[in-house]
Order: sequence, then C-alpha cells, then structure tokens
Amino acid sequence: MRLVGSPGYAPRMHVSATPGGGRRIEFRPTPPGIYLDHGVMGQIAEDPRHSERFIARLHAGGTLVLSSLHMIEMAVQGPGRSMDDLERLLRAVGHRFMVIDPNVDAVAARASECGDETGATFDFDFALVLALESGGAIGPWSLHQVCGIGSALQEQLRPQLQSSREEAASQFEDARRAVVDGHTRLPPLRGDEAACVQISRRLAHSALRDSAGVTPNDMFDLLHAAVPLAVSHFVLLDKKWADRARRVQRPPRLAEVFSGKKGQIEAFLDAFERWTGPGPGK
Repeated sequence: MRLVGSPGYAPRMHVSATPGGGRRIEFRPTPPGIYLDHGVMGQIAEDPRHSERFIARLHAGGTLVLSSLHMIEMAVQGPGRSMDDLERLLRAVGHRFMVIDPNVDAVAARASECGDETGATFDFDFALVLALESGGAIGPWSLHQVCGIGSALQEQLRPQLQSSREEAASQFEDARRAVVDGHTRLPPLRGDEAACVQISRRLAHSALRDSAGVTPNDMFDLLHAAVPLAVSHFVLLDKKWADRARRVQRPPRLAEVFSGKKGQIEAFLDAFERWTGPGPGK
C-alpha cells in the first residue's frame, strides 16, 4: 500500500452505518507511513525526547502502520513499566494509525482478486473482530481504543498469535529445505508478483544464508517485516533484520530502513521531519 491523501487530512479507523443496518469499516491514511518494530516502539516510548518529536511530526502529517500481529502481541502483553510507556505513546498517536495484514500470502491472494495491492493490505478480519466486540460503535476509533478492545479479547487472540508462529515455522522449513537442497539462487523479480511476496522470499533467503543458527522464531520476525517494507515509507526493525532488509532492492522495497541501534532513531526522526513525499523516505 503506497499511502495517498493530503498531508492535512487526519487518518483514522472509521466505522459508519450502512443503509441496511450494517457497519462499514475503513482506514483513511495519509503519507508518510511509518512502521515501528515492537522493540523500537518501546525505545521511542521510553525516551521523552524521541516520543515528543515522533508524535509532533506524526500529527503534522503521517500514519503509524501496525500489523494486526503486532496489535495482538500488544494486547496479550502483561502489565509493567514498559507497557505503561507504550500506553502513553498509543494514547498520543490518537487516530493516526492503520492496521495491515502481515500474512503475505493472504495479501497477495486478495491483490490478485481485486488488482489492488493497496486495498489488499488492510486486515479486514482483524477489523471485523474489533467491530463486533465494540458493538459496531460508530465514529472514528483511536489506537488506544483499539488496543483496549484487543486486551479484552486476549483469550480469543492468543490462538491467532500461535497460528502465526506455526505459519512462520512452516515458512522456515520450506525456505531451509530450498537452501539445504542447493537452491541458493533466488529467481528473478516478477512484475506479476505482489511486492510483499518478493520481499518475504528475499528476507528468508538472506536470513538462512547468514547463519546456520536461524530458528523458526527468527522467521516469525520476518512476518513483522515483509508487508511493512512494501507499503511504508519508513521501517524501523531490530539491527539484524534491518541489515537484511536493506539488502532488498528498490523496488520491491519502498521503505527507507532504520534500526534501534544507537543513533538510528535520531536519524529516522531527522528523515521523518524532512520528508516531503511522495517517494521513499529519502
């Protein structure tokens, strides 16, 4: 999804009534899109200088991109100081967020059906669960409200988290077999393939060639990265995955990549504040 819209328009997750008594759920994002890995989001949340700069620029124009998998992780996370810092950041984000589906195969299948990878990225299933739990409340939802609903659904969401981990383990085994069998060369990029699929394959290939010690849990981290790298202007990951992500060529990668390593958050904030669009984060 390459975010479009006017910089002055505040994005929001909006629920409205339909003539038949149903509910319509939509996201209205504005560029640039920013994806923060859970660990990096925690680093920004706990440093007032970083969080204040981030929120000020976000409200001047931008959208925090979150995967539904990330939302589920936050919903099932226990209380603690780090969660208190994160909660304050989420309150400050307000309406300036959107939720995407981290499942590259699902996104690609929807994109093939509708011919629009942008629309295919929105996680309709996750939004539907939230709408049903909230009673289909009408009006814009804030990120903090969405996380609050998610927290009330912890037991329902845990199986989704487990399912995602099992999917990552399966992808890991497929990729590992390909490397072990000697298929170490990636096929050329195909124009008819969704960008997130191309990125996912290249990240997995890079990870498996980096080290024999890569685990299925590492591949679970891949689920956090592939779709955001295709749809966001800025992506912040842990150092290991940031290094791998930078090796993915543009296109299919849209995002400028940073990590939580010393100096990188400041570099991201500088780039975010300079951003004028419409292309990548540079």
